[in-house]
Amino acid sequence: MLIILHGDNIVASRAELVRLKDLAKDKEIRDINGKDISESELRQAVESLSLFGSTVLVALENIFSPLGRKEKLIKLYADILIQAGKTATIIIWEPKELGKTALTCLKDANIHLFKTPGIIFAFLDALVPGNARNVIGTYEKAETTEAPELILYMVQNRVRQLIQVKDGITPNRISGWQLSRLTNQGKSFTMDKLLIMHNRLIELEYSFKTGAAPFTLSQLITQFILDL
Repeated sequence: MLIILHGDNIVASRAELVRLKDLAKDKEIRDINGKDISESELRQAVESLSLFGSTVLVALENIFSPLGRKEKLIKLYADILIQAGKTATIIIWEPKELGKTALTCLKDANIHLFKTPGIIFAFLDALVPGNARNVIGTYEKAETTEAPELILYMVQNRVRQLIQVKDGITPNRISGWQLSRLTNQGKSFTMDKLLIMHNRLIELEYSFKTGAAPFTLSQLITQFILDL
């Protein structure tokens, strides 16, 4: 069986990956980072038999997203995975939505797309100084249906994109209208302000994960918004 989990809602797709692995406790589970993996390494990972005589589940992360438009390599890897999926359970997890070439090659797989809801993007677009009341309102709406972890990840990604645009760099895999929107939003910030925000988000995530701050993640995000 070949299962594809892809899309920018990585919190939801991660949760599904964990769920599927929990259901396979009777199998030998192989967790593999697919970034920069070679053809021989991929074949060895998905085709070798279990040393313990059990069936195998291979969880392969981030194999297609780094390939960009390398169509020959995409098709080669897809063929290997399709064949291996006939005798083993293989889960492909991608942090982005797969492109047309990969989806076409993997069309017979069990494909699940996890998209970020529109309310999240409305919240991200509202992130400008002096707009705290509107941003808080949009954030509260987003939080009713989406996990704070996803929202934090999306804020971190947006700030990184704004820094890139401010520095004259076009972020990967964005369309012309998205670049225009980022450019307009970036005009509301200085580069120094964006770098401060970036560092603040790193500190925020660290304090939450280590329990250093006596606040919930939602409260920390709210404070970040108020400090814009």
